[in-house]
Amino acid sequence: MKIETRITIQATKKQIWDVLMDFQEYPNWNPFISHIEGQAVIGMPLFIQLPTMSFKPIVFSNRKERYFSWKGKLLCKGIFDGHHCFTIKQINEGQCEFYHCEEFSGILVPFLKKKLQTETLAGFIAMNKALKEQVEKVHL
Repeated sequence: MKIETRITIQATKKQIWDVLMDFQEYPNWNPFISHIEGQAVIGMPLFIQLPTMSFKPIVFSNRKERYFSWKGKLLCKGIFDGHHCFTIKQINEGQCEFYHCEEFSGILVPFLKKKLQTETLAGFIAMNKALKEQVEKVHL
């Protein structure tokens, strides 16, 4: 099961990337991911705090100013796994699309599907809007 969201931001890829990767500032603007500890280095763990839970995924990909993702699991692989990603694509000069998604798998997904399609989706949308506001506030 996959959740996908998109938003257009009036900024460069670098400007969006700089805000997205400044984990220390998340508590000041991000309503969905309130806290991230760790470094955005492939293979390294992160500690992520959401409003209702925390988890420790592993950084899976980091392509500067383009793509960042992590993979997490509940207890062990196959129960409830997620691959969370952020992609920044330039639309034209000074305008980009921010794509925010997560692909869920595992035996618990059918039982959590409704919650993922409502609460988690709402969290993604709220984060996207807040990122847009934060980036455009600083750079417009």
